[in-house]
Amino acid sequence: MPICSNCHRFFDKLIRCDYCGNLICLECRGNGFCPICNSELGGEIQSFRRISISMEESGLNITRRIKEIFHGKRLPYTFTFKRKIFQPFSQREIIDLFMATMVLSFAFTIAFRKMTFPSFLFSFIAVVTGFVFHELAHKFSARKFGLWAEFRASFTGLLLAIITAALGLIIIAAPGAVVIFQPASREEYGVIASSGCLMNIVASCLFKLASFSVGGLLFERIAIVNAYLALFNLLPILGLDGSKVIVWNKKIWFLLILASSLLLFSFFI
Repeated sequence: MPICSNCHRFFDKLIRCDYCGNLICLECRGNGFCPICNSELGGEIQSFRRISISMEESGLNITRRIKEIFHGKRLPYTFTFKRKIFQPFSQREIIDLFMATMVLSFAFTIAFRKMTFPSFLFSFIAVVTGFVFHELAHKFSARKFGLWAEFRASFTGLLLAIITAALGLIIIAAPGAVVIFQPASREEYGVIASSGCLMNIVASCLFKLASFSVGGLLFERIAIVNAYLALFNLLPILGLDGSKVIVWNKKIWFLLILASSLLLFSFFI
């Protein structure tokens, strides 16, 4: 992504000075003169598409990744950086998503007070449709903006999910997050953050309707987990999606948290 030659920030749209050849952002253009050579900027505004970078790590496996998370430090790897339009899942991202899904499934199984394999299986399906789809919504929303984004698990988040579930408290469902590795605007962060919560709200509504029409514990559990994940992530706490959405657009944040709250509380009325 190109950088303004004057303020050294990333921008999608820049003007190339016909005299010195430098790229100038719209903010630095000021009164229409190049801030570097003071010549008049008569060129057209150029749009630049972001190209995401795919990072491949060799020598990575699930045992090595578990050791990293538990020890809180990175082990040495060999990296290969490639510029790609299509952004596949890296091996590290797949491992992190798998571990976070299993831990969160176990936490919800504890919360529902039924430590049986069918109960774990129900929780696993609910977490896949709730947590995994939530994170994928973040990832592919970021990809729409041309940003490189991958999920990263957090040892603290994984541990807190198990502890809060075991103590009968509100589950802190933050086993990790999608990390954006390129600069983004406030609006882009807001849209990316709200996409995951919107995915949960839509899924909760659909499975709630399915539980009414078809019946069954599975659909109801999926709907509850999705509604809970939407409400939890929309809390305006630093690190959660709500803190990014409320900074971007307070009205959208209010509508989303209202919808998720009504959905969740409707299961207990």
